[in-house]
Amino acid sequence: MRRCRTQVHAIPVALVALAGVLTGCTTPPPAAAQGAGGSAGERIAVTVHEGTEMAAALSPDKRTIVIDLQGTLFTLPAAGGAATRITDEYNDARQPSWSPDGRTIAFQGYRDGTWRVWTVAPDGSGLKSITSGPFDDREPIWSPDGRTIAFSSDRSGNYDIWTLDVASGQVRQLTTNPANEFFPTWSPDGREIAFVSNRTPSPGVYATTLDGHERLLAEERGSVGAPSWRPDGQQVLYSVIPGSGVAPAGEPALMLGSIRLASGEDYFPFRAQWLSPTEFLYTADGKIKRRSVDGGAAPATIDFSATLDVTVPHYPRKARDFDSTAPQLVKGLIRPTMTGDQKQLAFAALGDVYTMPVGGKPVQVTNDAAVDLDPAWSPDGTKLAFSSDRAGSEDIYIRDLKAGTDRRLTSMPDSERSAVWSPDGQSIAFVSYLDFYQGEVYVVAAAGGTPRKVVDRSFGPGIPSWTGDGRSIVAATLKHYSSRFREGMNYYLIVPIAGGEPKLVMPNEHEPTGNRSTSGPVLSPDGRQLAFVRNGRLFVMPTTAAGEPAGAARPLTSELADEISWAGPNHLLYIATDRLKLVSTADGSARDVPVDLMFRRHNPSGRIVVHAGRLVDGRSETARTDVDIVIEGHRIRSVEPHSASLHAGRVVDATGLSVMPGLIEAHGHVLKDQGTLFGRALLAYGVTAVRSPGNVPYDALEEREAVESGRRPGPRLFMAGYLTDGWRPYYPIASPMIDESTVDAELDRAKRLDYDLLKTYVRLPDLLQKHAIEGAHRIGIPVTSHEIYPAALSGVDSVEHTGATSRRGYSPKQSGTGRAYEDLIQIIARSGMTITPTAALGGYQAAVAVDASLLADPRFQKLQPSWVRNPANGRRGAAPGSDPQALAQFARRAGPTLMALLRAGVPVLAGTDTPLVPYGLSLHAELAADVAAGYTPFQALQTATVHTAKLLNADRDLGTIEPGKLADLVIVEGNPLANIADAMKVRAVIKNGEMFPMEVLLDGTGAENPSTAR
Repeated sequence: MRRCRTQVHAIPVALVALAGVLTGCTTPPPAAAQGAGGSAGERIAVTVHEGTEMAAALSPDKRTIVIDLQGTLFTLPAAGGAATRITDEYNDARQPSWSPDGRTIAFQGYRDGTWRVWTVAPDGSGLKSITSGPFDDREPIWSPDGRTIAFSSDRSGNYDIWTLDVASGQVRQLTTNPANEFFPTWSPDGREIAFVSNRTPSPGVYATTLDGHERLLAEERGSVGAPSWRPDGQQVLYSVIPGSGVAPAGEPALMLGSIRLASGEDYFPFRAQWLSPTEFLYTADGKIKRRSVDGGAAPATIDFSATLDVTVPHYPRKARDFDSTAPQLVKGLIRPTMTGDQKQLAFAALGDVYTMPVGGKPVQVTNDAAVDLDPAWSPDGTKLAFSSDRAGSEDIYIRDLKAGTDRRLTSMPDSERSAVWSPDGQSIAFVSYLDFYQGEVYVVAAAGGTPRKVVDRSFGPGIPSWTGDGRSIVAATLKHYSSRFREGMNYYLIVPIAGGEPKLVMPNEHEPTGNRSTSGPVLSPDGRQLAFVRNGRLFVMPTTAAGEPAGAARPLTSELADEISWAGPNHLLYIATDRLKLVSTADGSARDVPVDLMFRRHNPSGRIVVHAGRLVDGRSETARTDVDIVIEGHRIRSVEPHSASLHAGRVVDATGLSVMPGLIEAHGHVLKDQGTLFGRALLAYGVTAVRSPGNVPYDALEEREAVESGRRPGPRLFMAGYLTDGWRPYYPIASPMIDESTVDAELDRAKRLDYDLLKTYVRLPDLLQKHAIEGAHRIGIPVTSHEIYPAALSGVDSVEHTGATSRRGYSPKQSGTGRAYEDLIQIIARSGMTITPTAALGGYQAAVAVDASLLADPRFQKLQPSWVRNPANGRRGAAPGSDPQALAQFARRAGPTLMALLRAGVPVLAGTDTPLVPYGLSLHAELAADVAAGYTPFQALQTATVHTAKLLNADRDLGTIEPGKLADLVIVEGNPLANIADAMKVRAVIKNGEMFPMEVLLDGTGAENPSTAR
């Protein structure tokens, strides 16, 4: 049995100060003073009558209801009417509970970046947090005597039920099962607490006494809502959605014990409120409802209205330059590394590996069409290990620098990267990536042989490093706070290469040790120091010979650091935003290491005339016939009726075909592990531009620069860098923000690296998101996030996903059955936001479930990542096993939301979250799903063309086929305005005025006239 932990653990002071909390208890300024909008713009009051995933609590005197509409608490008369806001918009206040005397409302709040139990008076006064520490405390409920609050918390390593003595502040753990227990509810006599548990083999609703005696009340599989005891204490009422995953199957139901009380409604997973022994309140279908346990009569609706303010942002937008061919400094340096004597530098850029004498000029080591990455010096400086996809996928090669020869070291089916030599130069450790950042660490003899796995599959093992004695490997790892939610903290493992259990090392509990990608942890060559980035800054820590901490970590830099590596035992090389620097660990002195490597944007010359049988121009709902599109260089010169006199120059005969604008993928992430497949697959499906809202910044820069220079075929890239997240990260592409200064540093990086957008992520507190939005707008770039409110009040530009990850455990944009309500529609429509649903209707999985022949397409077989092509071993290509009936049911439920957004005038964008789903194919599945929901093919195509181009401030250049626009065209069979499936029947692509026939993309030979310009 685990011990109850009641002590207060360390938490970043800046997060505490964010809410004005130093003791875990505070009274912020009045709500009216804090409700001001964030970004400059037009503030609009939006009155709504429905709430998505909204909880309601009834006061003890049965006269007042409090609701948590979009994270703000409102009160209203129990009979219905206008609601009054009692908290400001930046608490993310959820799941309120009245004290028995009616004087206090408890709720879970996220104001400072951690879920805590908060209380407030019904008039909005006395707001304070009453729990503290680094753990998440959720779902508070008052005991009948008002002395205790039960809540769920991850304080014990998973979610358990805890109690808080209100007078003393002491907490006590009640449940200890290894599973997750949550949604506590007191029995009327205060002797038991009912809760939901996902334990096996019998998940469902349980009850525990205060001394730990448990009993099963109802076994349920699926998504079980919070229970509520009937006033006589004999039964519990709860909701359940059968099934799980992307498309829960079965009909949601209200259960009273073993009795199926009702079905046919969209039940929200919160505690029902009892009006009497036979009548209760609950939330469903976006409404507050009342129903009798006797059945028969339909439920009554308690109507309400509530006002939420939104901000339509107005700010000068940055525009991309697509025309200049002036020299530009390369900023996308991949894994820069130095020899131990600090005389030679190696790095990857523009698809190739370079070396450079420090103080000299870069020398190109590789020069081919492959993507070459991750150079690593041998200890004696005579060889480089690096990754290359020249054989089809990224493998490890060794370059003998004196002989100028390459030797292939690995030939595994996945993507081998992040090579690092052992101290004696006899072995190489590397990561084999099986999936999106899912990797295994191997060791192989440098002379060749069979690689041996030393670290099992993990999410973001980073770049491994060796202990000084060569006996162990250090690899990054994520320690989850619970299995209920995926977020955790970045630490590291010490793994004996001869075998044995890995040891988890937490240098500072609740403080990150690197980001599990390019910012450490990494051991020095002598094994005496460990370097890593924490909250953007470079730290170094003394270590034992075994790699364990031997002292406190200390900061080396006050500027952002990334792509860190050792240059001998006492110096570190790192990228300081847009400069390469070398710092001494002895005295902290640093100097620049200039890298004079330039590139030019490759814009072709010459003239191409495309004779289109049908022109789908992106403006008209009908196709024009027999049209000539005249391209000069990289832009469209004219669009005219067909005439033989126009056919000077090269003619592309598309007489029996349709020509449409290049598609824009509105949500795809750059993954360097896939080499040229990323660009070729997207082009092969007609995608000529990608909006990428989250990446390792230097990976994305390398992709953008390689494509713009003509070195690599691929779509235009509109990029963000790291996800701007809170202090509990999940993705290796997340950068934790703990205060306004860390946000400001990230905004400075966005400006200096020329980001096109910023994405704030799910654990970022709302007040820091507001600060990020204001700062991003000052530098002219839009902001997107998973959040809907108060993001819309703060002036956010976009929202990603109708469902997907939410820090709450449920989405404020979509119910568990895929439905959304008036609040969502009006907030998005009135604020001017766009939304990218990303497989809102099951997308790729639904399409493949209906038509498995999509998997036989040569583009799928030749150009998709290995984990998509091979669904074995639990990899992400397993969509053919999806339940078509469940997917169809989910689509029917979710489809009306897309239509409501369309009717409200919301610009919906087509995006898919690649590479979590297949490149290109998933975008067409999204278009088909839109049409199935009720969009016309023309409206569906707009989601992947004009709408996204406008959001990117590129509508003067992209999205339609018109004179003056960039020459991004797709030649397809059929007529996509009549049948959206024809949009996927790509014969050839013209991107930036260069022709890519399908056979060229499939064979990987690049454009017909590839550039070799530097």
